[in-house]
Amino acid sequence: MIPEHASNVLNEAECVNGMIVAYYLEHASDKMRVFDIAIPANEKTEIKLPDIGSVVTSHGKHNSSEFFYKFSSFCDPGS
Repeated sequence: MIPEHASNVLNEAECVNGMIVAYYLEHASDKMRVFDIAIPANEKTEIKLPDIGSVVTSHGKHNSSEFFYKFSSFCDPGS
């Protein structure tokens, strides 16, 4: 289980390559954090997004090391 954050809202979480990738809404911008699959889950790292914006979509498989996501912001319609 991912522990509840004090102020950020968990939007989505998915299992990729034995890890949990979670998307949080923090100050009107998305943040991506990677957790291990322990009980309770421990945060491993934060994936830095290019700018203030949103993760529109993502795709990864639980048994693959590849992970793709689409980022969008006011200045970037999608990358």
